[in-house]
Amino acid sequence: MGPDLRRDDDEYEAAPEIWALGRTMKDADRYAKIVEWSEEDQCYVGSAGVAASDCHGDDEREVFAELLDIVDEVIALYHVDKRPLPPAAAGRFTASAAE
Repeated sequence: MGPDLRRDDDEYEAAPEIWALGRTMKDADRYAKIVEWSEEDQCYVGSAGVAASDCHGDDEREVFAELLDIVDEVIALYHVDKRPLPPAAAGRFTASAAE
């Protein structure tokens, strides 16, 4: 039987490099996901380049969870339609690039 890959936040915070061992990258992992506060909307806004829509809410973690669901749904539609996925965006944006 393989390793238990359910994420326990306490274990992840203590040793993220160990938690990542043995994990297989999903298609959704290839896309950057951003949740940020919007002064204009007075809420958190989640967006991902692979998804045409974004999500909004008062709780940052809930917005991120909703964003993950949206990305998974968009990728599933690409698979159903047998279309190639858009180019990956994860890792292209760094803090130094934003300066």
